[in-house]
Amino acid sequence: MKSKLIQRLTIFLDRRSHNWQQRLCLITFLMLSLSVILAGVPMHIIGLIGTESSTLYAISAIMWVATVVITTLYIQQRLSLTVAISAFGILTQLMGSARIVYMAMRQPTGFEDTIILNQIISLALIIYLVMAVVRHVPTIVATMSIATIIFVYIYTDGSINKQIMVIFIIVDMFTCVLGEMIRRGIRNMQRENADYHSTLNQLLATFRMTKSELLAYIQLGRSKRSDKEIADFFNRLDERTEANLIRAVEQRVAYRRMQHADISSTLPTLTPTEQEVCRLIIGGKTIQEIASILNKTPNNISSVRIHIRKKLGLATTDDLRQVLTETMCIRN
Repeated sequence: MKSKLIQRLTIFLDRRSHNWQQRLCLITFLMLSLSVILAGVPMHIIGLIGTESSTLYAISAIMWVATVVITTLYIQQRLSLTVAISAFGILTQLMGSARIVYMAMRQPTGFEDTIILNQIISLALIIYLVMAVVRHVPTIVATMSIATIIFVYIYTDGSINKQIMVIFIIVDMFTCVLGEMIRRGIRNMQRENADYHSTLNQLLATFRMTKSELLAYIQLGRSKRSDKEIADFFNRLDERTEANLIRAVEQRVAYRRMQHADISSTLPTLTPTEQEVCRLIIGGKTIQEIASILNKTPNNISSVRIHIRKKLGLATTDDLRQVLTETMCIRN
């Protein structure tokens, strides 16, 4: 029974929310509305909590009916989640302000404690609305709460502790500011996440690879791999991707061989390693880049460059890349 209920609730949440932000907002709305419908108002009506007063009972009854209507309309998909939780938040604060004003005007015994309790409930409501990442509503509710406590303080000639009033005002304001910062941060994260997925999908479509295939391809190209790792990489590819990759590599190998043939015919006295370094120098690669490409140390590449300069009879002031480029151009 319990597992079926959890399963149905999960299905409902999945259908009504498309990302974690909407899911959090939905859970917050359901928890708040159900707490009013099933616990808060019924407990007040039967006298377990709150002050006994026909006016306060009427306010609670209005709150209960309005919450049921809002929740029902949302479940029937006649209200969006944003509208539902916004209406609930503003309505709850409006009813809370009405209770506080009524208590301040009647001033029964212990009314100060009741007012403070209702302000705590308002603060909790603001925090929950911030958690739900609802735009503007926490600020509206906080403004109503602050206006109510200031009115009560003035109306009762300071019966409410001034320090407590100031603390409520400051906490309400800071909570709203922090909530807006969090909301904007989440929005920026969602935008960056959407851009990331868009770029990734475009990249995968361009290479015609899956995410795991592309990751393996990058890892293969960034560092020297063992025969087993290379075999594992190709085993991850489907036949079409493997065929396309092999064809591209064959074309690149043919182009490289042509380049090597040109350099070897122009500079036959150089060793294959020296010819490869010459090709990379002509391509504008630095010593560090050449060392990384050929899996050698920078000192080793510097030694190869010295040997090339000696074989070509270059002075220390001659630019090696310029000489090699001019030599290849003259040859061609």
